[in-house]
Amino acid sequence: MDLRCTHLLMYRFCFLLFIGFILTCLCDVKAQHALMERYIVKQYTDDSGLPQNSVKNVAGDKDGFIWLTTEGGLVRYDGQRFYTFDKSNLPISESRFYIIQPSLKGPDQNILYAGSDGAEFVRIENGRAVVDPDYYSTKINKLPFIKDGYQFTYLASGTPSLLNSNASQKHYVIPTGQGEGNFYICDFNQITHYRNWQKKSQTRYTRPNFLNYFTIGQRLFYFESDGTFSRIDQDSVARVKIEGAILKEPGVKNLRDGSRIYWNHASDQVFMYVNGNLYLVKENGKGELDTSLLLRKFDLVGRNIHCIYFSKSGNTLFLGSMTQGLFVLAKQLFEPLTTKGSEEENVFYAQTAFEENAVLTPRGIILGKNKETGQVFERKLNPVIASGDDGRSMLTDQKKFLYIKAGEFLNRFDASGKKLLNRWDLKDEIKQIYADTDETIWIGLKNMGLYSLRYNEPTDEPQLFQKEPFFRVSFIQSKKPGILLVGTEKGLFEANLDTKKAKLIPGTKGVFIKSIYVSNPGEIWITTREDGLFLYLNDKIVRLPLDNNKYLSGAHCIVEDQNGFLWLPTNKGLFQAQKRDLLHYANLKIMSDEKRNMTEKSEALPDVFYQYYNKDYGFLTNEFNGGCTPCAVRLSGGYLSFPSLKGLIWFKPEEITAPLPNALIFLDRMEHSEGLVSSPGDTVHLPVNPQRINFHFSTPYFGNIENLSLSYILSDREDIEPELARWIPISGHELTVSFSSLGSGEHILYIKKKQGFGLNNVSIKKIRIIVPPLWYETWWARVSFLLILFAAVYGYNLIRLYQIRQKNRRLELQIIKRTRILNRTLSELEVSQKEVNRQLYMMSRLLTSMTHDIQSPLNYLMLTSGKIPELIEKGNLSMVSEIGEVISQSSRHMSGLMKDLLDYIKTHVYGKSMKFEDINLKSLVESKYEVFKSATESEGNRFVNLVPDNFIVFSDYQMLAIMIHNLMDNATKFTKGGFIQISAEIVKGRMNLTVSNSGIPMPAEQIQMFNEEGKDFNPSSTIARKTGLGLLIIKEIAVLINVRLSVSQTDTTDFRLIFNEITSFSSKPLF
Repeated sequence: MDLRCTHLLMYRFCFLLFIGFILTCLCDVKAQHALMERYIVKQYTDDSGLPQNSVKNVAGDKDGFIWLTTEGGLVRYDGQRFYTFDKSNLPISESRFYIIQPSLKGPDQNILYAGSDGAEFVRIENGRAVVDPDYYSTKINKLPFIKDGYQFTYLASGTPSLLNSNASQKHYVIPTGQGEGNFYICDFNQITHYRNWQKKSQTRYTRPNFLNYFTIGQRLFYFESDGTFSRIDQDSVARVKIEGAILKEPGVKNLRDGSRIYWNHASDQVFMYVNGNLYLVKENGKGELDTSLLLRKFDLVGRNIHCIYFSKSGNTLFLGSMTQGLFVLAKQLFEPLTTKGSEEENVFYAQTAFEENAVLTPRGIILGKNKETGQVFERKLNPVIASGDDGRSMLTDQKKFLYIKAGEFLNRFDASGKKLLNRWDLKDEIKQIYADTDETIWIGLKNMGLYSLRYNEPTDEPQLFQKEPFFRVSFIQSKKPGILLVGTEKGLFEANLDTKKAKLIPGTKGVFIKSIYVSNPGEIWITTREDGLFLYLNDKIVRLPLDNNKYLSGAHCIVEDQNGFLWLPTNKGLFQAQKRDLLHYANLKIMSDEKRNMTEKSEALPDVFYQYYNKDYGFLTNEFNGGCTPCAVRLSGGYLSFPSLKGLIWFKPEEITAPLPNALIFLDRMEHSEGLVSSPGDTVHLPVNPQRINFHFSTPYFGNIENLSLSYILSDREDIEPELARWIPISGHELTVSFSSLGSGEHILYIKKKQGFGLNNVSIKKIRIIVPPLWYETWWARVSFLLILFAAVYGYNLIRLYQIRQKNRRLELQIIKRTRILNRTLSELEVSQKEVNRQLYMMSRLLTSMTHDIQSPLNYLMLTSGKIPELIEKGNLSMVSEIGEVISQSSRHMSGLMKDLLDYIKTHVYGKSMKFEDINLKSLVESKYEVFKSATESEGNRFVNLVPDNFIVFSDYQMLAIMIHNLMDNATKFTKGGFIQISAEIVKGRMNLTVSNSGIPMPAEQIQMFNEEGKDFNPSSTIARKTGLGLLIIKEIAVLINVRLSVSQTDTTDFRLIFNEITSFSSKPLF
């Protein structure tokens, strides 16, 4: 028949039963104080993480998770958080789960299955819930009677059950796990046992109530109506004897009345609830049922408890209620002892052992536990002991005398604490008192140093041992005979009692020493006010690592137990550390520092685990008290007593077995911007370019969450060294690793968790993350990119080559242009150089000319004028008159010559600009003839001026005058008894002015030179140097005023000046 229909019918039959359960919830549960003293109880409902308050089954899996079935889904509890599997994250039609049972698949008996109302089964494995779509059809539907469609066939899910015992059950199937197809089928009159789906045995047994059946392992038992138990074997039924704690319970004569069976089928656990006490039932080696007490006087019925699971490893009970959610009961590890006084009277500091299981406080309060009953007792001594104490320091010497400090006074009492024997006034505040093994009481003062007192001499007075450097003494402890360790607010000192010399322990300068524990002379443990823990190991100081929250930076003291653990109280709770771990760490730290000093590569330091305890374990407050002596007391009865702000905290450290975070790490789910992956596995495939990635992890741990120390790193390789990696802490409250984005490729996410005590006792989980490449990161995109890049480079090279060629062309053009400019410049420089050379040459010729043409006439004039006085004396006045005329003409001639030379020089040397104007040629020739008239006539020459009156040229008057002057001068010099003729005519539209003479002919070289173009004329040439200055000036000026020279030689020598054009013809007469 259909399993879903069967259970719907079952719900109808159980309606009245539910009503009865709900009514029992109204029972008074206030009188549970005995339970609260021994267990810590926490209740979880829909306000604290459950989807719904009706817990039908509770079971633990092999990984340590607790699983609950509710009407709101299948819930997993890891000790810190609840996570619900329902329709939102599983492919199921119903979120109502009602059953957890062992697997029928085998052979792994640790796999559990949870069933929903939709006849859908979910496999619980590896911390996950995964739908097994074939389980019902291949396993459940394979069971006898169910596969045949018989009605009223039910699967066992434990006891109590939703199945009403009055319903019309006919077949009750009890899977036993531990193999494939192992189960019992219970009918009203027989029991059939199947193994591996095969019928193994059949036993006649008639019992009406299927809910009284239960299994322990592979054995089937029945709780009889008379309170006894029966075991159903293959061919027989045997009565089973019950033994153990349940028989020792007062008032329990039989189990018939007021008792209940709680059978956790999935976890193979059976409990008996008798008279408000809960017992765990097991089968012992004798075939008997043995019982052990778990809970005393805890009202399961009033809380409507429906299912129970006991975690042996954590000593924790999980109680599922049909109406009140989940109750978690953990054994109280620590016991606070308080007095009946006020809150202030329960603030404790110093204490001393007074009896086997009792301590005495400075206020005279004796607080302890009865050795037989374990009950706390309180007594008070004579009020004398409590007068004037400050509660910070007290001790008991070897003779059992009590010493209590009170401000500046030290009081000594007898062993009973009732009689004050001595009272010493130290005149300064007493900070610490300490009794060593040498019958000496050491007294540390605030400002006046260290004092000693011999306690075997009752009349002795405290003696000053040494004042400096013992200021503000905070702790005193003997290192070994003759050596005393003195802690101060400014460091730790080692005092030699024989030499009275003290030395500061290196590395403690400025450190407020809070306590000192000497394990042996080479191993000294130090706590400080705020600088952490130190170990003075073989004369080397080592700073020890702290807890994640740095609570240990101000640890009050250190106490060692017999199991090799150190206990450290703080203002935030109590810590437990393994001494071996810290010693190993310190040795590695020393070696690492030595290697670093030798510039060698130092090794990474290991992780150290600190177990943290807070109020969840039984304290009334997390704040322990320190700054007192002693900080803790170890009693002969095994108890360790720590003072706190609310009572004394007692426990036996060797018996503390708190759960350690040594379970596996599981990746619950992974979410990113595009969705949620519920069961990702250890290899995660993400979409392209994932954003906002969150990895949610879980690990079952039912201790304090501060003991969960996880960290992570993300790497692209698998061969990392965990000790050298830089791990990033993960909050234990969230256990989530988040990334804003991840690049393509394969990444490895490493999660590290401290497992407990032991150096490097860590577990590392590796998650492989695969991110597909973006389109431009694929191989074809890369090949395309390479081709495009090659084409781009090739195209770029072509363009670049073209640009380079164009640039080269432009450079060539620029070079050509600049070469032309340079050549032109060079040509101009050559021309300039020639011009300079010519001018230099002309200047030298001018100097020569001036020497010849001016100096010689001047000498002649000087000689001639020198004869005038003599002629006047002789009366030869005619000769004087003639000489005067010669002097006058010579002077005019030299004046004109000088004027022409100066005009020429000004034009060439000073760059004087020429002034072109209209010039009447005849008038200019006549004016120049006047200069040479006497010279011409004196040489017997005839001068003819044939220039027409109206011939006018456009030229520079001065330059043209110099040319005509020099031509006439040259003609006068070389003509004797001949004629000089100047004529002008128009030839081919040009004015020609010709100066002819019949004198000495010119050399042919000079004629050739004069006929050369002006630009080709070189004044420094050989022929030019042989030519007179006047003719050279003519040649130079002709170039300046753009007049062409032409010389021809026939019977006469003809100098012809050819002007470019005629400006005009004047109609005016010349005179």
